[in-house]
Amino acid sequence: MKKLNSLIRAIAIAIAVFCAFGFNVHATTTNAPSTYANISIDGSFDDWADVPLAYAQPQIPADTVQYDSLYVANDANYLYIYFTLFTSANPFTSKQNILIDADANYNTGYHEHGIGSDMGVQGGAGFQQTSSTFNAGAINGLNYLMASNSLGTSYELRISLDATYASSGDPVFAGDTISLYLQSTESGGNEWFPNYSSSPEAGLLYTLAAAPAPEPSVLALLACGGVFTIAVIARRRQKCSRTSRRFSE
Repeated sequence: MKKLNSLIRAIAIAIAVFCAFGFNVHATTTNAPSTYANISIDGSFDDWADVPLAYAQPQIPADTVQYDSLYVANDANYLYIYFTLFTSANPFTSKQNILIDADANYNTGYHEHGIGSDMGVQGGAGFQQTSSTFNAGAINGLNYLMASNSLGTSYELRISLDATYASSGDPVFAGDTISLYLQSTESGGNEWFPNYSSSPEAGLLYTLAAAPAPEPSVLALLACGGVFTIAVIARRRQKCSRTSRRFSE
């Protein structure tokens, strides 16, 4: 079964790489599938099983941080990011950033590799970015959490969708669509993941997914539960009423 899962994953990565580089060599964005999921940041990664692959790239052996595959999901409270590396490395030093264009608008935020980044995250700390300033101040309520596997090749993290700019109190995630990059400063220059660029927009484009509607069967169970509760309360009231009449007689 493990061999089969590895084969399926390899095929999925190959297709993603071919789509990114084969069909459209001038592509400036990859649209990641919108996926609503409740992810526990614990380093087990089991709850990512139903989240589709967002992006993958070939190995770049010369890089210190050799990015491999990328997955993105969200629930009502958090943006979740899961990525893998070809070889073990620490992708959260002072040389790595997660750059988020929170409104998917190149004309706002700090211009980085084809996006207008509104927030950067470095080593678990968030900072605001403006068109003229790389670090324009702190981010409040980031509620960042990260976990990895024992090999140092798989990482998952969360970022609160309720994060605000310390300077104004305004929400970072004011809209539903964002664009993001993972950045690593290498000896030969910056590495970008995804690794393409072109204005006015670039990066991994992701639209926050809405919570799925309850299944009809769930609604029916809730309705039945409500009716049952009302019936129990009514019976108790009738019993109390009969008891009161008996004592009054």
